[in-house]
Amino acid sequence: MQGATTTITDRNANEMPYRILCTLERWIKIQFEDFELNSNLLKTLKKFLEVDAHQGGFAFEAGCILEEVNIRVSDRWGKLFLPLNVQPFCFCN
Repeated sequence: MQGATTTITDRNANEMPYRILCTLERWIKIQFEDFELNSNLLKTLKKFLEVDAHQGGFAFEAGCILEEVNIRVSDRWGKLFLPLNVQPFCFCN
């Protein structure tokens, strides 16, 4: 019985960083203005993605989010314009 508890705990520990990254991705896509208005928040986000998420084994997910951030930072309107039939990449469900 103790082994089953450890497995559940391990699974939950591995899911939490992924859920945090999903939340960050959604925040960036929906409310990027928060990052545009607060340069310290944007710097902290980039550092977290470039260092902490990579070291935590989430390099792919962090790279996808950083790409989205870079697109939004380079677009002065903060909007991602895509053809109607193209959906932006999202690694979260």
